[in-house]
Amino acid sequence: MQRQPLPPAAGPDTSPDSWMDAALAEHLQTQAWLENLGPMPMNLGLRGLMWLLRIYVLFMITVVGVNVAQLWR
Repeated sequence: MQRQPLPPAAGPDTSPDSWMDAALAEHLQTQAWLENLGPMPMNLGLRGLMWLLRIYVLFMITVVGVNVAQLWR
């Protein structure tokens, strides 16, 4: 993990806006790059895993629902 660089010391040739503009430009460049990223393609194994997890969640919701219904009877 990189540490954030400290702003340059105030001097005759540096203004507070110069290092802020540089940091903002880097931020805007990274933001534009992230916005252009599309969704990651899923291979067959990952797609199958996602469907298995969906089925598992539906099954567990049904099991919990049946247990709650039996508890109230």
